[in-house]
Amino acid sequence: MVSYLVKDETTDAVESIMAPLLVTLSHVPTLWVYELASALRVAERKQRISESDINSYLEAIQLLMVDHHHPKTEMIVEISRTTGLTPYDASYIALCIQLELPLVTLDKKMKAVAEQLGINVLS
Repeated sequence: MVSYLVKDETTDAVESIMAPLLVTLSHVPTLWVYELASALRVAERKQRISESDINSYLEAIQLLMVDHHHPKTEMIVEISRTTGLTPYDASYIALCIQLELPLVTLDKKMKAVAEQLGINVLS
């Protein structure tokens, strides 16, 4: 999401991934809002975006259809343990498994793990 919002990170791949997400319901683990806020603040501290940019991004995000979920903790721990992913990243994989949904990511390690587990990956 941040790669889409922060223009110096936007690529054709990011644009193609994000386009359908702008008009459909997306499912995310509840930590997504914290990760988003953290990434925006880091970009602001590095002077890549302004406070005004953040306010605009947050308004735009409010228009997205995003459903927040709590993946099963046991599943997150097991995925993290067996794959080496952080529990944060494992929560996205766990959610995909629980809801039988594809994973949207540009992260190579998450993509590899998802594919290994039979999860369709949009990247």
